[in-house]
Amino acid sequence: MISNFFSKTKPANQAVVIGILVLGYWLVWATVNGISGLKANLLWIFLGNIGLVVSVLGISQIVKFNKLTGTNSFAIFFFVLLLFWFNAVFLNIKEIYAALFLMFSLGRIITLLSQKNKKEKVFEAALWLFMAVIIDPWTILFVVPLYLAISQFWNNEMRLWFMPFAAFFALALIVFAIAINTESVTTLLEHFSLQFGFGLFQAVPFGLILYLLFCVLLALFVFGKIGYRRQGKTLRLRVVLGYLFTAILLIALPVEGFAPKILYTFFPMSIVLTNYTNSIRKPRFKELFLWTVVILGIVFLCLTLLQ
Repeated sequence: MISNFFSKTKPANQAVVIGILVLGYWLVWATVNGISGLKANLLWIFLGNIGLVVSVLGISQIVKFNKLTGTNSFAIFFFVLLLFWFNAVFLNIKEIYAALFLMFSLGRIITLLSQKNKKEKVFEAALWLFMAVIIDPWTILFVVPLYLAISQFWNNEMRLWFMPFAAFFALALIVFAIAINTESVTTLLEHFSLQFGFGLFQAVPFGLILYLLFCVLLALFVFGKIGYRRQGKTLRLRVVLGYLFTAILLIALPVEGFAPKILYTFFPMSIVLTNYTNSIRKPRFKELFLWTVVILGIVFLCLTLLQ
């Protein structure tokens, strides 16, 4: 039933997924903050909702254009399910937009396999990345998979290695000009100060560590299964895995506040989960796997709503 419905890429699939996402998003906000909190933060809540809807539409286009998962809608299906699994991320508007900008960055960089507009693609990918850095300075770590992608696709094009610097200085000039005019340079510098402390291992949240272990093992399994296939898809998935492992590292490094950053793993993980689903040959086992993740999502959402 589920596999048949999401085996195509139709507007109906997107409409159903977005409808479920919007319903769950507003339910979580209303439950956690109450009606009074909902009214007080209505603008920010609405902006967060828009960011998630754009994320779903963006994922659908990226995976379809780059042929990362085949002709199906499982990527947006898994993305929303992961949001339901860790529905506390609904409350973090900043991370929603940082994750959105990182998704745009990844979407541009995996198109580098094409011969066209290489410099523009690297510049745009870096620009989206540094826009995420403005929101969450920790996302600067994603410059590593950005250069990994450049080395994978066009290692001999030295000018491409300097394009991220151009994007950085272009955006930095704008940000510092605004900070100087608003007399908030000190606040800006404090915002970009990073404190390393491996907070994840100090707090030891068992569920989160189990999820991260699941991400690593499934990603390695999926990449191992398709590694013998055509080179283009293999290179793109290397970049996706690079983003996933960087997101996992980013969750572990900060002193505190690691839980909202789990949102950065959802886009690459939705691609991994989709490729794993596509590898299941027997329809009965595929349907069982899909129903299992759906039930887990419903259970985790209900636990939040009933607290």
